[in-house]
Amino acid sequence: MEVPLNYAKKPVDRWLGLSGIATGIAFYLLPKTSLVVLCSLALILGLLIHPIWNFWWVEKAIWRRLGALSLFVACLALLGYFSWPPSQPHEISKQPKAAFRETEARTISQPHSKKLPIILLDCQRSTLPTEKKGEIMFVWMVSPYEMPGVTTLATWSGWSSSVLVSQQQLYRCQFTNYGDTIFDVSAMFATTFWNSTKDSDGVTYQNKTPTNSYNRRIDLLTIDTRPNAVIFYIHSATPGFFVEIHKPDFITAKLKGETRSSRIPLKHSPESLVLYPVY
Repeated sequence: MEVPLNYAKKPVDRWLGLSGIATGIAFYLLPKTSLVVLCSLALILGLLIHPIWNFWWVEKAIWRRLGALSLFVACLALLGYFSWPPSQPHEISKQPKAAFRETEARTISQPHSKKLPIILLDCQRSTLPTEKKGEIMFVWMVSPYEMPGVTTLATWSGWSSSVLVSQQQLYRCQFTNYGDTIFDVSAMFATTFWNSTKDSDGVTYQNKTPTNSYNRRIDLLTIDTRPNAVIFYIHSATPGFFVEIHKPDFITAKLKGETRSSRIPLKHSPESLVLYPVY
């Protein structure tokens, strides 16, 4: 099928088409903020609607013109849907100390097995301490590049102010035991990572598709009886990733005088832990 000669005499459509393609390339390269998505798709629609309407095969019938434009608009809508960022960045949730005390009191008052101890896990946004205060402290350095398996917690070794991090990137977690001492403790944390996008205004958005996920097992030697507690810090030190960590509902541990491990319910608040990207 030959292209009509009058199509070659439409330089305006040709330039509009080239401009639309250039806008599409720029849209692919730019960070996907809501303003960028809206403006880019509107500009692409404005630039290409005239060339599509007057395309040499489409212009021969009105139903072809309407069908081509409908298909084009539908493709732009799908592109906008998959490119649209979250409506707003994650807000930092802060659980006050009073909420922990309320959870603690409610946990102790609940019916439970007399054989199994009550173990409470409480995680709060925090910063690393600059001096040791009698706590047994460990740090889990969260990374999407960890291999599946067991995480070795780094022991506290005297953090200087140069390594202090934002509360957006660190949690202080505490295991409190309201029963007899337990040994050889293991806890499994489901961890998911998302890449992030930072726009020109410095606002960070989370991508919709997870980059990586794994179950991370943390091993502890003992959790002693209250008021002693095991405290560890969860720190995201990998640039560019949102991290979501789900607290386990159970831990495995050996009870005093037993050689086999038991499955012990773990009490905690329901919300997951969200660590923000490091830039």
